[in-house]
Amino acid sequence: MRQPSLLRRYILFFCGVLCAALGIALITLAGMGTSAVSSLSYVLTFVFPGLSLGVFTFLVNCTMLVGQVLLLRHRFQSIQLLQIPATLLFSVCIDLWTELLAPLVPESYGARWVVLLLGCLSLGLGVALEVLPNVLILPCEGFVRTASQVFGWDFGKTKTGYDLAMV
Repeated sequence: MRQPSLLRRYILFFCGVLCAALGIALITLAGMGTSAVSSLSYVLTFVFPGLSLGVFTFLVNCTMLVGQVLLLRHRFQSIQLLQIPATLLFSVCIDLWTELLAPLVPESYGARWVVLLLGCLSLGLGVALEVLPNVLILPCEGFVRTASQVFGWDFGKTKTGYDLAMV
């Protein structure tokens, strides 16, 4: 089977970023919490109410990119700096989706469960579309991957520990 072109792989990755951003917006708008990776950013919006979830998502992800650089040092590949525009798109889309969809979120508890489930589906699909083309990874997941490689830790356990630390 022929490998898709690099351009197609990046398009698929960016479709995943858009879908994941939609998922985070829906999950947050449902009013029942947020994803583990977004939890620190979400809490910071309450500490600093003038700044949005997207702004804090960008700042947290940039911090995780710096963490990758510090862990990898000279082994850090400059292509990974593309995580910055990917994160910027991701963060802007979280705010855009939130702004567009906020007026449509229903008031009833049962309907909010539907919004939450749609958000989980969208986030899951988005993550799958980000990982499938194997071109980039957003900085929070990149930090987990880097830490697991540098320290020889199991990726799944490292991801669980990271998610718990973020919460």
